Amino acid sequence: MQTFIGTKVLKATPMNRREYVAYRGWTLPHNENGDDLGFLVEYEPNDGDKNDDRHEGYISWTPEDVFHKAYDLIARMNFGHALEMLKRNEAVARRGWNGKGMFLYLVPANAYPAQTGIAKSFW
Repeated sequence: MQTFIGTKVLKATPMNRREYVAYRGWTLPHNENGDDLGFLVEYEPNDGDKNDDRHEGYISWTPEDVFHKAYDLIARMNFGHALEMLKRNEAVARRGWNGKGMFLYLVPANAYPAQTGIAKSFW
């Protein structure tokens, strides 16, 4: 079996299992603990078929420990996460950069002629 690592952007709100089951209009099975802490997770629309009209993307419930092993607040992203966001055509900014409105974005190769010596050395 191979080992994988993933990066996803999603929305989540704290919700125990009982609250999630009620939110979906289901009945909690007698053998499940409704007090389990976790999150209602909403994936981006292209990450699965929409399964609830109140949400744009696919939703599910994830136990708290599993959630925290896989996800962190976007405000605490690391360099690898920032690179993934850039590849998704998102702008990336960092609190504390000098000057307001500063951000990074990915420019596809050969999108425009290199303007600096260092950039020209890569072409």
